[in-house]
Amino acid sequence: SSVEAPLWRLIHDGSAKEATHACLAAAVKASFLLGDFLDLVLREQYRTFKETLALTVWTDFVEDCRGRDPDMAQWSESTIMRLRSSVYTILVETGYMESTKTRKLQRVHIVKPVLRYLDKQNEEYVLRCIQVGT
Repeated sequence: SSVEAPLWRLIHDGSAKEATHACLAAAVKASFLLGDFLDLVLREQYRTFKETLALTVWTDFVEDCRGRDPDMAQWSESTIMRLRSSVYTILVETGYMESTKTRKLQRVHIVKPVLRYLDKQNEEYVLRCIQVGT
């Protein structure tokens, strides 16, 4: 799935928040691993009123993925940790987490131009994934 011109325009011409949220939408479109983590794990963290995101939730998520898809590649521990670092950095950059040090969860309200674009494109999966904290 590629990023269409209207989403690129939001990234290029939008406010910092619009660009950040549009980049998040593009990342979720490109990575089911990121999207599913947001939808399945982060959503549950908010639902159960967790204040911080434990480091172990990523490892548990990867194991759950392997349980759902036995053909999933076996990743080394260092790869799993690098992926966690990247995903947690995305969570900080997009506002879901205060910092990678505290891992304190925060509510995120995705800006309307990004929501409108995704709705118009019938991007139900992306919409569901990025609206986990509202």
